[in-house]
Amino acid sequence: MRLVTFMHQGSATLGIVRGETVAPAPGQTMLGLIAAGPSALEALRGLTGPAVPLAGAQLLAPIPEPRRNI
Repeated sequence: MRLVTFMHQGSATLGIVRGETVAPAPGQTMLGLIAAGPSALEALRGLTGPAVPLAGAQLLAPIPEPRRNI
């Protein structure tokens, strides 16, 4: 499973890349997913809903606002 952060409906959104599309995970962020642990990742595997073309998605940094600089 490949995860991305991309602009969707005007905000940074976590998405799952499936082939040539990205399925948005509304209300989720990469930091939120990391904090929630493996159970949240498993819940994303069953995500259904409309997807957007990957070619038209504006990809962002995976973690747009990291908790610390490294």
